[in-house]
Amino acid sequence: MKNNKKFLGVVLIALMAILSFTVVQLSGEKEDIIGTWVSEDTPEWKWVFKSDGKCYDYYNGVLTDTYTYTLSTTSPQCGQVVPTGDKFTYLKLVNDKDSNLTFCYEVFSLDKTNLEIRMFDRANFLRFVKQ
Repeated sequence: MKNNKKFLGVVLIALMAILSFTVVQLSGEKEDIIGTWVSEDTPEWKWVFKSDGKCYDYYNGVLTDTYTYTLSTTSPQCGQVVPTGDKFTYLKLVNDKDSNLTFCYEVFSLDKTNLEIRMFDRANFLRFVKQ
């Protein structure tokens, strides 16, 4: 019985460590995404993320769309179940004028200067640099 309690204690500690790491990682990413991001491939294209959960999409300095964004580590995303064990953060953009217009991305890199994402149904990456 003692061994079962020890095992249960070790499992609980491990789960708490994993959960706290995920919360800290997601918290840092939520701070890092705030700001203006310029596409590496199309410098005329910019996303501006605000702390209120809004993302403003600009092309040639003209606002083209406004989205509500979320960063999450949960599955499913946009109806797609991600394999267990994947440790991705997901970026979801929902158009403020038409909630049926939703975009979901896997976040491969997000820090204070670089954002690299990939849409679920596409192979190419989108790369942005913080302005």
